[in-house]
Amino acid sequence: MNALESPRAPAHEGHALSVGFATLDSLLEGTSAGLAVLDQHLAIVHTNAVFRRLTVRPASHDAGKPLVEVMPGVSPAVVEACRAVLDTGVARRDLAAVTAPEAHPVTCSVVPVYDTGKEVQGVAVILRDTGQGHTEHGGTPRSHRDHDLLAVEQALAQALATTEVKRTILQKVVPLMGAYGGALVEAVDDQTLYLVGAVGYEPSVKLSWENFPAQEYYPVVHALRTRRPVFATAEQLDRDFPEFVPLFQPGTRAVAALPLEDGEVVTCALTLSFHDEQAITDEQQSYLLEVREACSCALKRARRYNAAHEERERATLLAEASAALAASLDLQGTLDRLASLALRHVADWAAVFLADDDGLPFPVAVAHHDPGMVELLRWFTAQYPSDPSSPARPRGSCALEPRC
Repeated sequence: MNALESPRAPAHEGHALSVGFATLDSLLEGTSAGLAVLDQHLAIVHTNAVFRRLTVRPASHDAGKPLVEVMPGVSPAVVEACRAVLDTGVARRDLAAVTAPEAHPVTCSVVPVYDTGKEVQGVAVILRDTGQGHTEHGGTPRSHRDHDLLAVEQALAQALATTEVKRTILQKVVPLMGAYGGALVEAVDDQTLYLVGAVGYEPSVKLSWENFPAQEYYPVVHALRTRRPVFATAEQLDRDFPEFVPLFQPGTRAVAALPLEDGEVVTCALTLSFHDEQAITDEQQSYLLEVREACSCALKRARRYNAAHEERERATLLAEASAALAASLDLQGTLDRLASLALRHVADWAAVFLADDDGLPFPVAVAHHDPGMVELLRWFTAQYPSDPSSPARPRGSCALEPRC
């Protein structure tokens, strides 16, 4: 086949390629070929799941970007072949896709894409993994999966605190798992979950997941409660989780919900969305479970790091607060210093209260990480003082908002 024809569609602003992506994807369905459609400026218009897996890219981040940005190590011969195919309409095949010697071996073919007027409107870049790793059912070769798993473990090893680990999972691990989108969800309690973060989804989809009830029709809720992963194609979702189907992003062909364990506790889960059902074959599931184990271990390690760090910060706060109390007879200056120390070590904001002549608490010092919020905090603490009978707010105590 020297060309892929498709019906003309209205052009977008700037330069856009009119091509039937579903037709192109269907031609390669069931194969291990990656597809990227480029316009006449060699900018990405469309990619399939295999292309994103081979280039380790999240789906929603590539549209409109130049090929050389999406594939930083792309061979100059491929770029020249794209330009030549645009000029001549003659396909080029069996090119080395990347030049780096340590890169995974991938070959490339470039074929023209025509409009109905038989004019070349762009090119289709087709990648094929030529590694020697064993694979079945069109999955990722074993050697490639091992390479990806090593990359996952290396990325996680560089993250220390829990926030860093979660950010790494979303920004680096999700693309390596071949997903176009992913989300981390944590349980607030038995009835409520909230979205820690997400990548690859439309804003409207993220909004619906920010805070949602722990209903069984969510695959992630099922995974958290049973402590077992959920893998489901679109057809299986329609059968087993029909209420969930209207909530996921159009084009989703498979999902995975992976509970991340910390010993006997499971309070967090990673959800993944795929454009390709081949992403959750039995072989791919074993790979996803290996990655899940790496993420669980990283979170467990990060929580231990957080606990040790917080203990050190509390000890340091007590030592510095004692020194501040002994260093000066200036009451207001000392109380301001205490609030600032709390901010530095354990809090996002702090307020120090003393009792007035009637025994009621009033704020005498406040501090906030955002200087613009100090006056608002001062007004708030004056309007809503702490309850002096509450064991959590004794007289003369420092009211702290823990840092997340």
